[in-house]
Amino acid sequence: MDYRYFPEPDLTPIYVSKEKVEEFSATLPLSLSSLRLKAEEFGLPYARVSELQDSNKLAEFVQVMTDNPTVDPILVTNWITKDFSFGHFIDFIEVVTANKLSSSSASKLFDLMKDGKKTPAELVSQIEILDDSALEKIVQTVIGNNSEVVAKIKAGDSRAVGFLMGQVIKESNGMAEPALAKEILDRLLTE
Repeated sequence: MDYRYFPEPDLTPIYVSKEKVEEFSATLPLSLSSLRLKAEEFGLPYARVSELQDSNKLAEFVQVMTDNPTVDPILVTNWITKDFSFGHFIDFIEVVTANKLSSSSASKLFDLMKDGKKTPAELVSQIEILDDSALEKIVQTVIGNNSEVVAKIKAGDSRAVGFLMGQVIKESNGMAEPALAKEILDRLLTE
């Protein structure tokens, strides 16, 4: 006997218009592969995309980046896994970016935000932030105190820059924004 599909005689056929299919399709969430592609389009490296996927934050990341395309995707990735149940996630990212907060300063701001009563913009004044001139003084002090390391760098040992960067971060009590400190350090070493 040949068993083939045959219509159920007790059920009436259902016809769905093309418009309804498109309407339903528009409400479906993106597939995982689509989310991964979108995340990579925002400039996120493959490893960080996998990290977000593993923490079940990939869809949230894509939504945040779609709604706020000007924010730094790496910064969003670093903080999206934290508990922002008190709100102000985008405000937090914007304040960290605008004030060039280091990781430790951003962590302090995050801790201050946990009570949920004030916005990041209201709280950032409570965090000690190094301005460019103060950071430059710290870098100059570190260079002055480490003349042997500076000589190695000028002789071509680029690995020694990492030591000086560590000293700058240490002298600033973790408040130095690494990219800015590196920029100042490179500029002062080439003078």
